Amino acid sequence: MITVDSDVAGLKKQVEAGIVPHIIAYEILIQIIELSDTDETHSEMEVMLSKRQDELRHGEKQLDYDYYFGGQVYIVENYNDLKDIKGMKRGSGGELFSLLDGGIIFDIADPLEGYIRLCLITTNSGGDFWYVPIQFLQSCPELARAVLEAKNDRNG
Repeated sequence: MITVDSDVAGLKKQVEAGIVPHIIAYEILIQIIELSDTDETHSEMEVMLSKRQDELRHGEKQLDYDYYFGGQVYIVENYNDLKDIKGMKRGSGGELFSLLDGGIIFDIADPLEGYIRLCLITTNSGGDFWYVPIQFLQSCPELARAVLEAKNDRNG
C-alpha cells in the first residue's frame, strides 16, 4: 500500500514517478480547498486551486492530512493491501475488522476515475482515506458490498 506523501515536494515526486495518479493528487487538493474554512466565491476557489497546484508543482508546502481529513491518504496497490483497510461492522462495539472480513460500513465509498475512494469517519476530524483501483470490485465482493452499502446509507 502506498502512503500518499503529505509533503508537497514528496507528493510531486510521487506524481511525477507515476506512483500517485494525477487524479488522486488533484482530488486531494480539491478536498483540502473545500474543507478550508472559507467563504470564497467560485472564482476565488479557482484561484485557490491554482495556487495549490502551483505549490504542488514547486514543492513549497506541507499538506496536513490529519488536519483536513482526520487521517492519512493511501493508495491500494494489490489485493493483499485490502486486508490492511480496517473498519467497524454495525453492532461490533468498536472492534475493527479487515475489509476482507466483509460487513465494513464506510462513510464514503465513491467512484473516482478508476478508483473507489473509501473513508471511515473515526474522529471528529474524519479518518483515513483509501483509493482502491476499481478493478478490485470484481475480485472483492466485500468492496462491492461496501460501495452499495454506503450508497444506500446516503440515499436513506
